[in-house]
This record gives sequence, structure tokens and C-alpha cells, in this order.
Amino acid sequence: MEVFTTAQQSKRDYLRFIYGRYQQMRKEGKSMMLEEFSKACGYNRKYATWLLNKPLQDQAQKKKKSATRSPVYGKQSISILAGIWRAS
Repeated sequence: MEVFTTAQQSKRDYLRFIYGRYQQMRKEGKSMMLEEFSKACGYNRKYATWLLNKPLQDQAQKKKKSATRSPVYGKQSISILAGIWRAS
């Protein structure tokens, strides 16, 4: 689980606030909004453009880590591997 500081959370909230308007604007409006967003958040203009052009990622959309199974070896496999380990 990600833990955000207050400043990080504020930036994310601001991104969510202007995201929809940014997507609907024409080039001239986008330029002004991008300038405002990058100055307010302290982001490089290229990074701000990347954030505003990619789909928003909500908590529900985040990928869950898949549970990985631990390998299961039989006694014969373990004894063979142990013999190889001793020989090396």
C-alpha cells in the first residue's frame, strides 16, 4: 500500500481536479493549463504533460499483486539437488 505525504496527496488531488478539463480543451487552453499545473506542482513540463495525457489510475484500477506459489519439490528432487550442491 502506498503512503503519500500531504504534499503528494495535494498534487494528486489537483491532477484529478484539472484532468477532465484538460482533456476537453484545445491546444491553446491546454498550454496555459499545463503551465499552471507544472508551476503549481513543481513538475517539469514534460512530466506534467505525461501525467495529464495518460489515463488516471484510481485505487480500484490498481493491479493487485498475484499470489505466487512457493515451489514444491519431491524428496527425490531434493536429494538429487543436495548431491549436486555437495559436489560443487
